Amino acid sequence: MNEALQRDTVIDLLNKLGSEQDDDVLAAARDLHAQITNAGLNWQDLLVGDETAAPIEPATVESIDDTEDEEDTPEPATRFTGDESETPVLIDKLLAREGNSAEFRAELEEYKTDLAKGNFEPSDHRYIQALSARLSKSR
Repeated sequence: MNEALQRDTVIDLLNKLGSEQDDDVLAAARDLHAQITNAGLNWQDLLVGDETAAPIEPATVESIDDTEDEEDTPEPATRFTGDESETPVLIDKLLAREGNSAEFRAELEEYKTDLAKGNFEPSDHRYIQALSARLSKSR
């Protein structure tokens, strides 16, 4: 990962996508894409599906029903433990899940390899924790 992705910057750029000025929208879109790419991420890393839906494969995009009552909304944030030692255990638990696609299994195996080589950033650990939490709620 080359740069840390700043949440406030991403939100600011997303807000600029609604500008009436096409030049501003285009500049914001390009800057947003550059921010995501420079952080070594892609949209799939950033966008999380509906936590109450059935398990999905990472390459699947689900539409989100925003008509649900606020009372039915799941807990908003995963509380990250900061304990990076649990990442290998979480990856193994994700690999052991039934119904994983071949692509998802390959992605998890790649995470294990990257972790073993020391190529894991704090954001990668948070992603695995969030992914594990999201998928464990969907069962």
